[in-house]
Amino acid sequence: MKRILQLTLTLTLLAFITPKTTNAQFALGDIAFTTYNSDGTMDAFSFVLLRNVSVGEQIGFTENGWFAAGDFRPGENSLVLTFSGNYNCGSQIFISAVPFGARDESLASAGVLSGSGLNLAVAGDQIFAYDPANIPNSNANQSGFVAAIQMNGTWDADATSANTSAKPSVFTDGVNSISISPEVDNAQYNCSVTAGNPSTVLAPAIWNSANWNTDDVTAYTAPAPCTITCVVPPCNNPSIPLLSVSPATVCDGDSTTIFIQGILNDATHWAVYSGTCGGTLLGTTTGVTMTVQVNTPSTNYFVRGEGGCVTPGACSPTVAFGIPLDDPTFAYPASTFCTTDPLQTPTTVLPGGNFTSSPAGLNITASLGLINPALSTPNTYTVYYTTAGPCPATDSTTIIISLCTGLDNNTVINDFIIYPNPTKGVFTVNVKGVDNNTTLSILDVLGKQVVHQAITSSTTSINLSGYNKGVYFVKIQSDKGNVIKKVVIE
Repeated sequence: MKRILQLTLTLTLLAFITPKTTNAQFALGDIAFTTYNSDGTMDAFSFVLLRNVSVGEQIGFTENGWFAAGDFRPGENSLVLTFSGNYNCGSQIFISAVPFGARDESLASAGVLSGSGLNLAVAGDQIFAYDPANIPNSNANQSGFVAAIQMNGTWDADATSANTSAKPSVFTDGVNSISISPEVDNAQYNCSVTAGNPSTVLAPAIWNSANWNTDDVTAYTAPAPCTITCVVPPCNNPSIPLLSVSPATVCDGDSTTIFIQGILNDATHWAVYSGTCGGTLLGTTTGVTMTVQVNTPSTNYFVRGEGGCVTPGACSPTVAFGIPLDDPTFAYPASTFCTTDPLQTPTTVLPGGNFTSSPAGLNITASLGLINPALSTPNTYTVYYTTAGPCPATDSTTIIISLCTGLDNNTVINDFIIYPNPTKGVFTVNVKGVDNNTTLSILDVLGKQVVHQAITSSTTSINLSGYNKGVYFVKIQSDKGNVIKKVVIE
């Protein structure tokens, strides 16, 4: 007889049972369900371990369905089991809601439960096993799933009620999950296969719905009535590889290639370390080469086979040498030159390299770096020097070429005054001896004219507050001559 179960509503999904553990974490395929009961005096389920488990390890279970858009549908129960002892692969554990507990095949307590007993609906429900330290919460984050059983027939398109659930994409029925169809209240593995390799023999048999008994009225005695034995094949460790490096000597910061000769056997990859064996992991490869960076004066590398069932062992060492980069330091006598200045010669730590500049317009020789200001266009340039040694390097500096702006004052015209100077941008020019052809011009350090106007009175107000800070030149011209003075915008 079917009964109606009252759902226990919760305000949170799984976060209330997020444990702290330093033990191994459960991964997809580490267990398989062997019993599901929603009838009788207690809701219960059982599962078989498909790997050895150590005391303190934790696994979680929930009856919340999975949304097609990702994450669990809230409102139902979840629990976490912390194992109180070590259990071998093949051990069965069953968990009941009333009394709330976890027991092994000897009926001894298997560990401590937190959370609430699962309240499995007779109209169809599901159970997900997950890693409590990595609770799945989106379609992009499903790595914490371990196993799943669906009793509501085939998986649903979405979790629209307490009885329905979409199937997370990490699950494949017959491989790491099962759906019992049509919907039935109680189901149990029929123990048709009880010994073999856990991944290639036991899991395919237990996840096959054809190997399950079902009953829509009477619950089964949990766990499944058989002794399950894992037959684990021997684990073959990788060989200690032979290593070579080519090229063995490179410039500081450049790369070289490690060539690996060895057999992985049951290891999944070669791990490459620097410093010490098991030190700083530089990367892994399943192939025979690995590109690594070399630093001066040398870098020590270590390689060993890891992953899978193997226990990481000894490494093979090799070394590559780094040559220091050339010193490209260079300098000119100054950073700003007028177009009337003579040739400018740089000093270099390592001569014999090549000079270039950007943008176009600077007259510079590639071999010596000589700058001819008279043949250069006023502008701001970046000059680069690249050495020609075994490990070339490049340095750069900024050079400004500005006009010959007539700073030697022609004092035929009476002098003028600028105040305040320095200024925030607004200043006054006071000129004596203004005639009908007197003009005022302002130029920046590159010779670009930013202001030009006729002046008819001795006092003129100028506003350069919208211009960049720096040095500008005020030029007064008339029939009598011209005078130029400097003003500084702070």
